[in-house]
Amino acid sequence: LHFLLCGHFLWIFLMNVCVHDEQLSPATRLEPHDGVISSLAFARRPDRCLLATGGADHRINVYSVNTKNTSASRIWKTSLDICHRGVVSSLIWGRGSSANFLFSGSWDQDIRVWELDGKKFKDAPVHVLQGMQSSLCELYISSACCSN
Repeated sequence: LHFLLCGHFLWIFLMNVCVHDEQLSPATRLEPHDGVISSLAFARRPDRCLLATGGADHRINVYSVNTKNTSASRIWKTSLDICHRGVVSSLIWGRGSSANFLFSGSWDQDIRVWELDGKKFKDAPVHVLQGMQSSLCELYISSACCSN
């Protein structure tokens, strides 16, 4: 799969079906946020592929992506009462034993940890790390701490 992010829109392409008559031919177009899409995280799971998007609207969306036809269906969206208070600037899926967790960083200086419980997300973050000294730009999970 290929992803093309352009402001408010996200296109999902099959690997070999991207160009037709010198124009991009997206297989699926998403407009997941009320504003600019500011972060993406993709995870391949045994039963499906997951795509998380973060936006300038302070929200997170998670999609289940079918890699055979590039269709995507939203399976979760943060509600206004539990979302970040700033732009969601970074998303990363956990690895190994933390693979069911999505970590989000924001300009509100918080890191939130969201848990995928079976096929759906819990209604609220399972943990919020506060007190960062500045806005968060990127999150990283070291492979040294994770085992499969």
